[in-house]
Amino acid sequence: VPAPAPPQAEDERPCVVCMAAEPTNLCVPCGHQCLCAGCVQVYDPVAKGCPICREPVAQVVRVLRP
Repeated sequence: VPAPAPPQAEDERPCVVCMAAEPTNLCVPCGHQCLCAGCVQVYDPVAKGCPICREPVAQVVRVLRP
């Protein structure tokens, strides 16, 4: 039986909607950085809530990496 894969750090996980692109958008106030630029437009977390914890989202902030 193969060993389970080690958990990924949050900054290494892909977008929770498309599971392919880098999540560059953060839900406020919960702080989950879980949506890529394309999926934030399609999913609309302000209307639907955070896709991870389902908490209400006041705004979505794009996160820029150095």
